[in-house]
Amino acid sequence: MMLDDKLYKAPIGDNPQRILDIGTGTGIWAMSIDDAQLDWTFEPESFDFIHVRYMVGAFDVYPKPYRQMFKALKLGGWFQHLEPNIHLRACEPRANESMRTFTQWADLFYDAGDEIGRTFR
Repeated sequence: MMLDDKLYKAPIGDNPQRILDIGTGTGIWAMSIDDAQLDWTFEPESFDFIHVRYMVGAFDVYPKPYRQMFKALKLGGWFQHLEPNIHLRACEPRANESMRTFTQWADLFYDAGDEIGRTFR
């Protein structure tokens, strides 16, 4: 696994009481499923840690999900959001030419998101 075999990098200590994971990836720590875009029923300040990963393009309305995340986060809690950058770059200019097909794909991916109203940028 990435991240030195950890599920997160936030310094939440050894005993967090409540964690909310949005976009669980493989689902290895998922307990239940819901739609993060809908109105949340969690009490304010419910979570010690809110973790979001690989949700680029998943939300069609911003910033509502983020307002709800921060409302549900306890005072002093941690929020971590990780997304990949699909544009490859190399220090060696010749290497960039060999990645041209992937770069074109990335541009098309971003354009497709714009077309359907979901930003992947």
